[in-house]
Amino acid sequence: MCFRAVSLLFYTTKTVAMPLGKKSQGRNFLIFLVFLFVSSCMWLMKVAGENLEAEISIGVIVKNLPQELQLEDDAELQVVVKADGADIIAYMMGKSRNMVVDYNDMEYRDGVLLLSTSQLVNNVASVLPGPFSFRYFKENTLVLETRQQTVELPVMLSSAYVAADGIELGDVEFTPETVAVTAPETLLQKMSYVQFGGDSLIIIGRDTVITWSLEPAAFVKYEPVAITAKVKTEPYVNISLPRRVQIDDDSLRAAESACRMPVPVTVTCKVPKSMVSELCDEHLKVNVVSRSSSAYGRDTLRFGVSALPFFVKEERVTVEPELIVLD
Repeated sequence: MCFRAVSLLFYTTKTVAMPLGKKSQGRNFLIFLVFLFVSSCMWLMKVAGENLEAEISIGVIVKNLPQELQLEDDAELQVVVKADGADIIAYMMGKSRNMVVDYNDMEYRDGVLLLSTSQLVNNVASVLPGPFSFRYFKENTLVLETRQQTVELPVMLSSAYVAADGIELGDVEFTPETVAVTAPETLLQKMSYVQFGGDSLIIIGRDTVITWSLEPAAFVKYEPVAITAKVKTEPYVNISLPRRVQIDDDSLRAAESACRMPVPVTVTCKVPKSMVSELCDEHLKVNVVSRSSSAYGRDTLRFGVSALPFFVKEERVTVEPELIVLD
């Protein structure tokens, strides 16, 4: 009824104002605004006196939320209530009320927190103003999105995979080479790669193909979840090097017998194939490590090796000859 009166007033004012000047048009427009204001007030008075159903917004605060999670937006829940029009208008013009829900009651699924609204009836009743009567929730489920990011991280072989004795691990082909990881930003900052393999020690003695399923982690999603690794291996190679005997004993150095020492001796060792080029003259020096005399007056000199590089183990080194007996 009010809308029709306002429409008629607008039409009449427009019709009368058409042949008039700008001054008359301004006066008629002002009259139109006054009548519009009066009509709006009459409508508000009518609505305020009625008992109505209306949809209102209630803020949602999640307690016990893990530090890793942050909500994407301010959470709100749409609730249908019944109350006097005046109370509804006052609520909508005022500050929104907040309802508290417990994270432990919610389900986390792919970056979204879910909770059935049927569990929130008591929560809503405790925050609604006294004159309000709760009717129903607009949605059956409260859905709260959390802040997530997705990054591509490289795959790396776990230290739990080691080579057998005398075997060197070669190239590793991963399929795929990277994994899409979706997680909260605070967790992604701590991740620089995706680990292939668990904590159980696995010894690799030959070319191996392994399939590994990434274990699910809290708030972390992997895509894909299965990775295949082709691990290449290389056996150690035997290297023989000529070396002079280093004489550190002054008395032996001065003795005539020092001149009869074999020159050179041969040092043989097993070395990872990739490290052969790293060997130099400063490595694998031969020394006299012991000197003993027999009852017949002969000295026995035993040789040993020093200056071993980090990639050569002492048990993989032999010296030929290992000892000599001096006349």
